[in-house]
Amino acid sequence: MVRLSLISDDVNASEAVAYALHRVFGWSEGIAASYARRAHADGSVELGSYPERGEAEELAARLLAFGMLARITPEEATDA
Repeated sequence: MVRLSLISDDVNASEAVAYALHRVFGWSEGIAASYARRAHADGSVELGSYPERGEAEELAARLLAFGMLARITPEEATDA
């Protein structure tokens, strides 16, 4: 499993970030705007966890096409 996070920057306005999230993930405009605000306030926001790295890389590439930066990190293993 890997995690995909959006990295906030000083270039893209929150509205542009929300639009990109809406287009890439198919989220409602309200949910996308909420994630955009959290990224702006906290510097980054986790967008989701994915079982396959390839899926996260594809989403990161789609975000990059909108000028957004994303980070893919391994999910921490937990002992059961």
